[in-house]
Amino acid sequence: MHDELRLQAKDIIFSPLRYYISLRKSKNFAFIHIKKSKMTIVAMMDQTLIENRIKHHKINPLVASVQKFYNGPCAQIVITDKSNMDEIINLLVEIQK
Repeated sequence: MHDELRLQAKDIIFSPLRYYISLRKSKNFAFIHIKKSKMTIVAMMDQTLIENRIKHHKINPLVASVQKFYNGPCAQIVITDKSNMDEIINLLVEIQK
């Protein structure tokens, strides 16, 4: 799995800004917000599809105005511990294809 992830990740651009880090290939597909006690990822995929794939982390819906800011349907994944990160990595790999 790690070899596949390396092949997928070689074209990804990490664009750090003041408040978040955006991940992009041909377009932005995720935004990472890092705080002291948690990390959130705004994934550019419909909320119901994210909920079907992410079972061990909290999913927060985003209001329409925030989704417009991110330029498409998205939801926020809240990460409070590093367990079950495989499902998040798999989701990000799927989104960026």
